[in-house]
Amino acid sequence: MTSAPRIAEHQDAYRTYGPPPSNFYMSRTTTGMIYADHSSSTVVTTKRQGASSNHPYSIAGQAAHPRPGIAGEKPHTRVSTMGLFPPPVEYVPGSTRWRWHQDGWSSAFAAAAAQKGITQTADQIQQCYDDLTTHPDIMAKKSALLYDPIDRDTAVFRDESTASLVARYGSPETPFSLVIICPPPIYARWSTGEQAIHEPLVLMCIPKIETRTGRESYNKDADWFSVDPNPGSDFENEFNLMSRRWSEEDLVTMMGHLSFPTQLGSDALRWTLVRLHRCIAMGEQVDDNDLGCWIEQYGQYLLRRNDDPPPAFRFNANRSYTGRLNVRYRQLTAMVLNRKLFPSDPPSFARRWDDAIQALIAYNLEQDNEKSKELWSSFRKLLNYASRP
Repeated sequence: MTSAPRIAEHQDAYRTYGPPPSNFYMSRTTTGMIYADHSSSTVVTTKRQGASSNHPYSIAGQAAHPRPGIAGEKPHTRVSTMGLFPPPVEYVPGSTRWRWHQDGWSSAFAAAAAQKGITQTADQIQQCYDDLTTHPDIMAKKSALLYDPIDRDTAVFRDESTASLVARYGSPETPFSLVIICPPPIYARWSTGEQAIHEPLVLMCIPKIETRTGRESYNKDADWFSVDPNPGSDFENEFNLMSRRWSEEDLVTMMGHLSFPTQLGSDALRWTLVRLHRCIAMGEQVDDNDLGCWIEQYGQYLLRRNDDPPPAFRFNANRSYTGRLNVRYRQLTAMVLNRKLFPSDPPSFARRWDDAIQALIAYNLEQDNEKSKELWSSFRKLLNYASRP
């Protein structure tokens, strides 16, 4: 049996460097932790065979020659849930440092809030939750159910629903939607309760590696981490896009790069981004490589929408794209959830789309034929209202 010190060493390695990449074999031995790259061979299991005592993300591990290969996480099979969309960030192994917070969720939350320019201590975050407990209407919205049904076969960590509630209601001026990066495999998911409305705040969780045995080890505790992206990485660019400040000059530049008519103004661009984002959430099929082309064509449509008769918009994926900016759906999600892109949070036209989406979900769930007709009629009216610029 592996001794408690070896288990503690395993725990310390996770807390310092995070989980090793999926291609690495890891084992507790009588002399310490060992790691071996099993990308091409699964034979190496000891130091004598070439395994290392250095975690592959550690300074010593990265300095090894040859430098350890970092494989991506095993694909997390996702099917889209009608009306919902995944978080605007994707975990990339080796792209971020895992900053463990010994004091738990409130300390990690305070660090993540500081990345958004909000200065609060862990004690203040905990006090914020304590204050929320005096509001029955808010506490009624505390949920242990993950927001997206496709994630509900994964664990909900202890204190996660508390962190989620503080994110949404802790500060009326700066509400957040909570994203958790966690295993298995390691991926980003929305937290509990109502999410995907406000600017995302990202935390990381790993189930605690227990040093105790027997019944004392049975708990749902997690180690909490804040995200610290590696400078210059694609992950850092995605992470920063969620809270980037947008000036009018930035939006005009973006319109030029998207070949979107600048004479329509920045509000038309905002409207177009939200419309595309919500249409895809509702099931419209637009290839991730064609989003820039869609935006360009919709801008041309808006120029002609006052024609008599007004044209119908039909996206043509075969038409050449003349813009210089490629937009992916994750990036689009990051932009439309970023309160700094809009005068209001969330913008009124985004709420109109969300009302239509909720009506469509209600229609899809209804089994009574007569009620289905009413719900379909309601959905069509809301969709027509949401579709007007």
